[in-house]
Amino acid sequence: TDDKKGPLDLGAMTDRPPSLGATPPPPDGGTGVSASGERAERSPRSQGGLAGLLDRVEGGGDYNTLFKFSNRDGGAFAGTKLTDMTLGDVYQFTSPSGDYGQWVAANNNGVVATPVGKNQFVGSTLRNVAKGMGLPDDTPFNADTQDAMFNYHARNTIAGASTMAGKRAALRGQWVGLRSIPDSELDNAILQFEQSGNTL
Repeated sequence: TDDKKGPLDLGAMTDRPPSLGATPPPPDGGTGVSASGERAERSPRSQGGLAGLLDRVEGGGDYNTLFKFSNRDGGAFAGTKLTDMTLGDVYQFTSPSGDYGQWVAANNNGVVATPVGKNQFVGSTLRNVAKGMGLPDDTPFNADTQDAMFNYHARNTIAGASTMAGKRAALRGQWVGLRSIPDSELDNAILQFEQSGNTL
């Protein structure tokens, strides 16, 4: 809750006109690195469509997912609960010079990336999306926030493309895991996303 503005309406925020379409993807490739490599336990909100594809190839449907599922028991960041953090906390956690950023680099051929959450946003993309949505640093990084940020970013990502091939390319530029999805399957997911009003 913002004391000055009252409760945040994340649903209303995702209805704003696209503003990130002109912003080039960050140098680390949009959401950056997929946490793929093993299946995570799917969250109760996991579903089909575009969100379902991302569950399969990115964060495994887990809102607390870190690179290589290092948030799980035995992982380097076991017990880390992103959903208990605010955006400000997540910004600190994803600092490229921080423990997580440096650990990812050591396990990612020297490439610094900081993917977090169900949709594996890297720190730079996370900040850009939050800024575009007007989310303050004290916004909880919970399931509702992550879903709203996904809707906003996915909508803006495909907004500048007039063809299905262009939409596919734009999404694959932001979510590395989608590169492994066949064109026809991704096309269907995009159509479902658009027909649903660009929401999960």
